[in-house]
Parts: sequence; C-alpha cells; structure tokens
Amino acid sequence: MSKFLANTETERLLNETFVDSSSKGDISESEYSDFASEADSGYVSIAFFRQNFTSVIYNVLPNTEGSTSNVVPSTESPRKRRRSSVPKSSDAELGWTALDMQPSLPEFKEESGRVTEVGDCSSPFDIFSVFIPESVVKHIKAETNRYVKSIADKIRRSRKMKPNSMWSSWTGVQLHEMYLFFAVIIHMCLVKKNNLHNYWSTNSFVSTPSPGSVLARNRFFAILSCLHVNDNVLYIPRDEPVHNPMYKIRPFLNHLLTQFPAPFSPEENLTINEGYVLHTEVYTGKGQEDNLVTALFQRLLSGYLKKGQTVYMDRYYTSPAVFDFLLENKMKAVGASMPNRRGLPKQGVVSKKLKKG
Repeated sequence: MSKFLANTETERLLNETFVDSSSKGDISESEYSDFASEADSGYVSIAFFRQNFTSVIYNVLPNTEGSTSNVVPSTESPRKRRRSSVPKSSDAELGWTALDMQPSLPEFKEESGRVTEVGDCSSPFDIFSVFIPESVVKHIKAETNRYVKSIADKIRRSRKMKPNSMWSSWTGVQLHEMYLFFAVIIHMCLVKKNNLHNYWSTNSFVSTPSPGSVLARNRFFAILSCLHVNDNVLYIPRDEPVHNPMYKIRPFLNHLLTQFPAPFSPEENLTINEGYVLHTEVYTGKGQEDNLVTALFQRLLSGYLKKGQTVYMDRYYTSPAVFDFLLENKMKAVGASMPNRRGLPKQGVVSKKLKKG
C-alpha cells in the first residue's frame, strides 16, 4: 500500500484546515504554498504533511472507523507536539506568605504499647498465633486439600493419571504439616540461599539441618505447589467485568489487615513504607479505588486520624496537599521533597540552590 494522500484528499484537508480557524495552529501562508506545490504533482507524502502540519493533522482527519481510509500511517515518527503553556500560579495564589508563621500543631495524647498478652515468657509459636491463629491455618489446609482433589478428579476423568505422579500419591495435608510448612517458610526468610533445594542439601558447605528435620523436601514442594487460601471454583476469569485480581489471596489478606493493628497500639511516630505493619494496600492497576496520594493516606490512616501522630514519608509522597490534609486531620508530617513538587513556593524553595550534603 502507498504512503500517500490522493490529490482529492489533500485538497479536502487543505480546505478544512484553513476554513476552520481553530485548527490552523501555526501554519503560515508560505507553508501553505509549499504544501500546495507538493500537491500539484497529484500526491502528497504523509511524511511531508506530518512534518509541516503536525499541529492540525489529528484535528482534520475524519473518523474512519468502519470504512476504508485513503490515509495510510507513515512509519516515520512525527514531530513532538509542543506542550501548551499553562499559566503558573504565584506563591500568594498558592497560599504562601513571606511571614514566618508558627502553626498550631496537634498533640499526641493517646496510650500506646502492646495490647495482646504476650511477654518475655511467650514462645515464638505464641507470637505466630497472635497474627495467624489456628482457625486460619485450618482454612488454608482445607482449601489446599480441596484444590488437590479437584485437580486429581479432573485428571482421573480424562484418564491421564500417571501412577507415580504427585496427584496419584497425594495424601491430604494435616494440620501439623501446615504448621511445619510455615516454620520452614519463616526459616527461609531468616536464612537466605540462592536455591530452595539447597535448604535440603547434604553438602557441608551449604547444608542447614532444620528444614530436612521437620519436613521432607518432596512434601514441602508438593504443599508449596498446591497451596490455596480460597475456593478456585468461585474464581472469576480476568476478562470478566467483575474480576477480582486479589481473589485468590483475599481471605488471608483481609485477616491480616484486621489482625495487624489488633495486638499493638502505635506510638506517636508513624511511617509510610517501613516499620511494623499496621495497614497495607496492594496496587492492582486501573479500576482500583482513588489512587491520589491524599485518598491513599485517608485509607491507610483511617484508624489514626485526629490523634496527633506524626507521619514520616519519603519524597514520593511529600507535597503541600498531603501535609494540608494531615494537618486538617490533626496529624503532623515530616518528609523530604523534590524542589519542583507542585504547590511549593517558588521563592526560597524551588529557585534556591541548596548545598550538597
């Protein structure tokens, strides 16, 4: 197919371009003459049109959906469209003043500390049970066994079950095995190795006896490959409008969101991204709740607003809008900021060159 505009299409584009004054952009009479002279030959290249009339091509070209267009896109990249200039607000319009003002900061008067009855005599298992009680472990055990049964039944119906496969030799996971499985997972978080199989290695240079002494390697990997916390039968595929990308872990995540803040009442200082987890939110892409930083903070801090605590954050979150939101909700804020952050005063902040270090 040819990369050209037919002469009739060229004439129509020229007429529509110059008749509609709102689409003329920066086209001069000399540019029009250059374009017209190219058209005398009967054809005008798309590249020429885009090079000289980038500002109007997308305003003029008709909607060709459902019809055959005479315009074939060029493989050459068009010039970048110039960003429209937006009037910048002055410092006064943004609410900044040269006066040194001391705002009235809220005080933190809440009681803080441990709420759950755990102490120096508590075992690691006691601490684990505070966050993941037996009821949750039983639920994971049941869903894992349910998943294995559904897959094994499907393979048997297809008559493709292999005698020595994991599915044919599977025995239901027991409650104590689930606890041993999680114990090995926690061990792996503390002792780092470059390969999961190395945790069961007998090589004296890399061996650690703990995993192999509590759970056989093949059994661990069998549970790991089949681990489930929700019923797959109710899973809605990705292309469905009501698809929930968090469905497979939602029950476990909801439990953690409830359980994290329960045993501990935080002190005055809170932080975003680091420390003891009081609340978390998983980004699942477009279609999620409002992703503005102020809206995110309102959700994450929903149980701590108006208590006088101080929120520490990095430069990704720091902005006048966030600080105003926190102060309005009787919270203080501390954070590094990029000098070109929208809303910062130009005098003394954005225009000032700071020393390194």
